[in-house]
Amino acid sequence: MKTAIRTATPVDALAVRDVHLASIEGLGPSAYDPEVVAAWAHERDPADYPIDSEDASFVVAEVASGNGKGHEENGNNGVVGFGWLAFDPGAHLVAGADAEVVAVYVHPVAAREGIGSAVLDEL
Repeated sequence: MKTAIRTATPVDALAVRDVHLASIEGLGPSAYDPEVVAAWAHERDPADYPIDSEDASFVVAEVASGNGKGHEENGNNGVVGFGWLAFDPGAHLVAGADAEVVAVYVHPVAAREGIGSAVLDEL
């Protein structure tokens, strides 16, 4: 699957939320108990993702035009993954850091194709 990584925009918030939940529900059960997955996959508001904040960087992976795999299957206008970098790292970090990777998620239809690694590289 050919994908392109780009900076997310506020218009992507719903797709980011949908990919987040699909990843948790679709991939989480292979590593976590059903109770953990259910708690982790609670309903999320697209406004909870600070996509346009100066204190964060968000990128999305989207299916490159001309490659329909994932585009129709996930219903997210081609967005199959996202990453979130916070420039104000949490106090829970032991070592000093300039930023913290908050999230890297990939939709199950695009899992195991290097998309998460590409998102992480971009962050």
